[in-house]
Amino acid sequence: GGSTELIVGSRNGAEVTLARYTSLDMGCVRLTERHFRRDPPSQAELDAAIGTASRAFRTLPFDVSTGTLVGVAGTITTLSAIHLGLDPYDPKRVHGARLDIEVIEEQRRTLSQLDQKQRTLVRGLHPGRADVIVAGAIIVEQLLRTSGRDSLLVSDRGVRYGLLSGLFS
Repeated sequence: GGSTELIVGSRNGAEVTLARYTSLDMGCVRLTERHFRRDPPSQAELDAAIGTASRAFRTLPFDVSTGTLVGVAGTITTLSAIHLGLDPYDPKRVHGARLDIEVIEEQRRTLSQLDQKQRTLVRGLHPGRADVIVAGAIIVEQLLRTSGRDSLLVSDRGVRYGLLSGLFS
């Protein structure tokens, strides 16, 4: 929730090569804390958060406009679960799903009009993420916009999965 990481790499069969990476001081918790004072957030607060995310992605030290864009972790999997209407959460349906920018934009608009209590009732949204999901959707949407992408691939498998896989292969 405190940062957003971007990693660029290549894959040749089973071999994966890390090319570039960066960590931005902007995650869903941090963006929420910096910009949202009202619940639901005001349009001015939303605009400020969108501006912060957009500026952060425009200053990336490398290009992320080509190749497959894969999103990992809480915000991405939650947006996918909301889109799929999952209750309970099903990692098999989330992993490998695609999220289009139009879907994310609509989710951001809808969720930002609800207060936190109302967001806890949204199918697919874990109540523990209801306070930060609007900022998370802003981050994902702005990454897609600034990179010229119209969708991303969702991964339910994060860093721990990769580390364990590496230990046992």
